[in-house]
Amino acid sequence: EAFIKKNMPNATQKQIISMRNHLHRGISFKKYSKYVVPYLNARVARLDWKDYQTYMDEWWCSEYRALNADEYNLTPERSYQDMALYNIKKLLDTGLNGIYYDNVRDWANPDPVRGPAWRMDDGFMQPYFDIFNTREFMKRTAILLVQEKKVFPDGRPIFTNHMTNTNLIPFHSFATIALDLEAQYGSKNFQDRFTEGYLQACTLGTQTGAIPEILIEISGSQLDWVNRTFLAVTLAYDLPFTMNCGGLTDVYYRTWRMIYGFGYSTPEVKVYPCWESGNPAKTDCKDWRLTAYVKDSAKEAMVAIGSFGGDAEGMVSFPGAVKCIDAESKKELPLENGAVKLSIKKHDFRLLKFTLK
Repeated sequence: EAFIKKNMPNATQKQIISMRNHLHRGISFKKYSKYVVPYLNARVARLDWKDYQTYMDEWWCSEYRALNADEYNLTPERSYQDMALYNIKKLLDTGLNGIYYDNVRDWANPDPVRGPAWRMDDGFMQPYFDIFNTREFMKRTAILLVQEKKVFPDGRPIFTNHMTNTNLIPFHSFATIALDLEAQYGSKNFQDRFTEGYLQACTLGTQTGAIPEILIEISGSQLDWVNRTFLAVTLAYDLPFTMNCGGLTDVYYRTWRMIYGFGYSTPEVKVYPCWESGNPAKTDCKDWRLTAYVKDSAKEAMVAIGSFGGDAEGMVSFPGAVKCIDAESKKELPLENGAVKLSIKKHDFRLLKFTLK
């Protein structure tokens, strides 16, 4: 309450309630968290910052000088980087473990003084993009975290970028985690939100080496069904790391409990996502995407099948399979030469458990 009184003297009651809820949630989660990271924005400024009063013309994205400030409309010039990193160092010194930047994406700047923007013959300003400034900011942030030993066990910095559906390699190759898929919140079927090509080129993080994290928000009257379409995508592409902004139901949690209960994330289980070669699970349906979880020591495997097409029937096989259970219904399914016949409706998923000889 003292924080709210000091920092939000002119806030509305709605804003105060929102901040209070955020603070309570943060305090609650901290009890269960190994790493505690502040939420920051890569392009933020406030009019009451003394530094901003000095550097406003240099930082604000505009072809004219204006007494403006917000969370998004700023170019991280060298002077901004110095200011931000100086204060981030203070945050790290208090015991915080890493950094999260929101809105790390390309941003047009029409300023012809600070950058190579120019006025075209039709009178409009041709902007430039601050890719090099932002890249340097991300690089310096990663270096600071490593220098301060704010790293994960593998030595990479505890550094998350929200890439805002913009997978710019010069930015996100310095991050360890890339948060994606915020766009198209609502009741929409998840497979109608993003193409497979987008998932492969951006979300997976294979071009940057970043761990993929997913933002999801589901609303409407068919929560369980949209959860199933979300699972069909995230199981197929092995995307377990989810930030829930609303709408996940027990369908989601029950499914992942079964997979983690099988041993997912432990050394005993090898994962073969649909996009990786060497997957032992096979299907004759071109619209199904398979991820296999194989536990050699116990001669067991699980297979997640996501439908990326219409209603279909097909066969799913696994080498050496002698028994197959539908993990959701717990019913045994008949096998023919190590293969099981399935019917999956459009954009749904199935989860099978195989016993191997």
